[in-house]
Amino acid sequence: IRTDLIIFNLFAYILIFYLYRGRVLQYFISALSSVVLLFLVNHIYNHYGWVKLIIFTFIKRYSNIADVNVSLSIIEYLDVIKRGIIGAINNPIFMGYLALSIIGIVLYNRLKKYINLNKEVSIYLYISIIYTTIHFLLFPASWNRFFVPYYILATIALLIILTNTIEYFKRAK
Repeated sequence: IRTDLIIFNLFAYILIFYLYRGRVLQYFISALSSVVLLFLVNHIYNHYGWVKLIIFTFIKRYSNIADVNVSLSIIEYLDVIKRGIIGAINNPIFMGYLALSIIGIVLYNRLKKYINLNKEVSIYLYISIIYTTIHFLLFPASWNRFFVPYYILATIALLIILTNTIEYFKRAK
């Protein structure tokens, strides 16, 4: 089970609870069944856990990671984070996404009292940044395959903000 999908589902449920408060029981049952299925699949297939995944991906490759007993120190984890940050800084697509997201959030917060925007637009931007941060801390790699949906989400939200801003200034003339 992929960490990025778990994080995405968590934010999707939070967004659903926030936007559609009248159906809380239905969404709670759906979220609970997702969690039960997650643990069931992990149990059935002997999921070997986050520490082994971090060690196998970033520190040392083992031929059969499921049979190895490993541990991860704070120093090793911080080193992995440091290398991940250096990799992110050197990834122009990832840095462009962060710049678009930050520009979008700043514009939204500065212009929300002047332009008519759905609350969902800001939620998309915040979820994008929060998801990226949590995912990066859990799995410190800026590989584009993890973040492409969030690149698109942030770009669409920024385009909506810019379009509404242009329309506002056209009407103001």
